[in-house]
Amino acid sequence: MTEQPEPNHTPLRPHLSGLSVGALMAQALDDLVPGTPWPEGYERIGLLGVGGMGEVHLARDPLLGREVAIKLVLPGLHGEPMILERLQREARIMSSLKHSGIVAVHRLVPLGEESAAIVMEYVDGGNLRDLIRKHGSSFPVGEVLRISREIASALRVAHQHGIVHRDLKPENILITSDGSVKVTDFGLAAPVDPKTSRLTMPGTATGTADYMAPERHHSADTEPLSDIYSLGIIVYEMLTGNLPRGNFDSPRAIRKCVPKSMSDAVMRALKNNPVQRFSSMSEFAIGLGKATSPRAWLLLIPGVALIAFVLSQLLPRNSEIPSDVIPSTSSVAWTNILPSIDPSLHSISGNWRTSPEGLISDNQICILKLTDEMPESYEIRVSFTRLEGEHSIALFFQTASGTGSIDIDGWGKNLSGVQALDGSDLRNGNSFAFPLANGRTYELLATIRPDSISISIDGVHKITTPIQGRTLGIASPWAWNPVERPAALAIGSYESSTRFHYIKWRRIP
Repeated sequence: MTEQPEPNHTPLRPHLSGLSVGALMAQALDDLVPGTPWPEGYERIGLLGVGGMGEVHLARDPLLGREVAIKLVLPGLHGEPMILERLQREARIMSSLKHSGIVAVHRLVPLGEESAAIVMEYVDGGNLRDLIRKHGSSFPVGEVLRISREIASALRVAHQHGIVHRDLKPENILITSDGSVKVTDFGLAAPVDPKTSRLTMPGTATGTADYMAPERHHSADTEPLSDIYSLGIIVYEMLTGNLPRGNFDSPRAIRKCVPKSMSDAVMRALKNNPVQRFSSMSEFAIGLGKATSPRAWLLLIPGVALIAFVLSQLLPRNSEIPSDVIPSTSSVAWTNILPSIDPSLHSISGNWRTSPEGLISDNQICILKLTDEMPESYEIRVSFTRLEGEHSIALFFQTASGTGSIDIDGWGKNLSGVQALDGSDLRNGNSFAFPLANGRTYELLATIRPDSISISIDGVHKITTPIQGRTLGIASPWAWNPVERPAALAIGSYESSTRFHYIKWRRIP
């Protein structure tokens, strides 16, 4: 959604948060090397870091009013055909991988015949190396699991597109301000297809030695199982604070709080023989967070009941256990609403059209009613791709507290969450930052209960908002009065053309 623009008082200075000592030293030599070409139209702010092939600068795009990261070929490598081709291939690969956990590429800018620049999404929270240094051997196990599964999810998409990263390490895993993961630096990525040209000499290895699979030390051959090994090293390092060298102990042997299933999954990913590892990133992610067996749950039920009883006696009467702490036990099948929706009959505002891949809104304020009735408690999954524009996507819902909305990327400030609560919108708190990248597909999972709304995006829980005793409403820019045109469930896009692929729901018992 839009608001009146505020004066821009942002100083043109380097962002130092999360930078390594080496990068900070590089910023002391902040000027571009004389003669280094710079993409026209971008205001350079400072140097973020230097790698073996390129250097990354922080810049500002004055036309869109946003900060970007610009990767350039190192000055001494201008005119090197292989280096330039690697940079171009990196841009093509990253722009083709549509996933919220992969850094978005905005443009590839040719700089004469000997160089080029990649203009990318700027991630301002540092990288995973910073977190490992911060926590040492005390990295919270729950955070390790979340971060590991986000990395695996991003790489699963790369592998599905036939791309292996080949240089997976903590420095190439960026962390957003809200703690989400963004995999970057596909400069050494290679296709699985052996018929596709490669940018390494036969029999040579590229990458970072500490994080390379054994088979890659003596071969340039590429397969997804090598990335699984590299991720195994990263997870081991997060859990223990050490790299797995020589005859190393399991994570659980070093830290007793590490679940056995998680420790076993890491050790399996680190098998020297590739065929003994997990067969895919999805399988590895499941292994890391393997659920307790049904028999074990039966043994735990009396204990869970006792804990619930004790909590009910100890907690104040107006307090409740957060809904998202209780695991979903719903075995009800998901129902896809979209096939039954006729845009000509259900449109509340804007223009909607059908396509083989779902329903598409135009660049107006668009709201589409889905149904007049929903149960008291339910889960809903919305898969969507914002095609163009820069404003929010919404899921409107109805509870006993009124009609409210879950907005993603609103108010021109990337704000997301439930609004409006007691007349307050997301600018007044109870929100999280989640910028959408156009052309990427996301899945919103919302759990709607009379007492709370829980929000997850791409399988990562973002926020649980209590609503009991509070008033829900629709933020005024949506220009919709649900009393005059009621809907128990609706979707919307604010001046941003969006494709909704599916909208599935199921009742919570």
